[in-house]
Amino acid sequence: MTVLITGGVVSCSPCHIVKYPVDFTGKIEQVPSYKAFAEHKQTIDLLCEKIEQHILMALHNAQLNLSFLDNNPLFLSSTSFHISQGELLYPAIGEKSLYQFNAIAEQLKIKHPKWQIYTIATSCTSSANALIYAKNSIDCGFYDNALVLGFECFNDLSLSNFYAMGLITEEYQPFQEEGFILGEGIASVVLQKEHKHNQQGFFIKGSGCLNSQNNIAAVDFNTIQNTIENALNSAHILAKDITLIKANAVGSVSDEYEKSIYQNLFPKTPIVFFKQHIGNTLGASVLIEMVLLLHLFHSKQFTLCNEFSFRLPENINQGDFLICGFGFGGNCTALVVGKENE
Repeated sequence: MTVLITGGVVSCSPCHIVKYPVDFTGKIEQVPSYKAFAEHKQTIDLLCEKIEQHILMALHNAQLNLSFLDNNPLFLSSTSFHISQGELLYPAIGEKSLYQFNAIAEQLKIKHPKWQIYTIATSCTSSANALIYAKNSIDCGFYDNALVLGFECFNDLSLSNFYAMGLITEEYQPFQEEGFILGEGIASVVLQKEHKHNQQGFFIKGSGCLNSQNNIAAVDFNTIQNTIENALNSAHILAKDITLIKANAVGSVSDEYEKSIYQNLFPKTPIVFFKQHIGNTLGASVLIEMVLLLHLFHSKQFTLCNEFSFRLPENINQGDFLICGFGFGGNCTALVVGKENE
């Protein structure tokens, strides 16, 4: 079953890199990160405010109102969640704050008690899995519609840990395996089962999700390839039918495997990259990059700020796209997104 994607809205920043101090082995290092939000760190209240704003914008773009979530689920995905609030509180209270996985969902439900919220955290594939779980719940008849939202905000824990592992670089380039720059962002989409035949828009047509068992800190060649092949089989299409690939290209050893698989399965298919422009937005990355890609096909050029515009490669046909996301912990995801068949 195809599921219509509507209402896509995104906030991220390709224009604003700042440097944050990290205490590394007793020496203060200045580490780059893309900054999308005005605040240095987010409290739960600020996060919920941003989440609600993007929910409202997505619903408005889909010509729906807030009552949509009284009967349809919200899939909330991130890696950072409210870690930043714990870091803000720690100096004041002198002890670790209790971290509850569902704290943001519970905060939202105080104001919106009818909302049914699923919280997804699978590292960099969080929002990809949220999309997959939401589509599967519609396919299985549990719901007719869903809203998926992914967000990532700055926190010292992520920055210092990735820096300590040698995964932060000053200037990221796709498929160079030299690391990445972290970024903030938030995106949301509405998924709908009921739609008119040949309705304008894009559809999730298939997906794949597998876990690598060889290394908890990386993904392997076979798992990436099998995930992509599962997504193609799920969409009932062949590799030659893919007209564009949105690569993961995170800047780690998995880039070598990913590039090799694309060369073998899709030797002539154009590839687009986003992380060198907006940073690695971790748990929100797949959703943010998917929404940017779909905006590009609607507008051909998508401006996020006065200094920068995204453009599509020349001569890209509007067909079926492969959207890949691979994560720390060995989780691999792939989605096939495109126009519904005539």
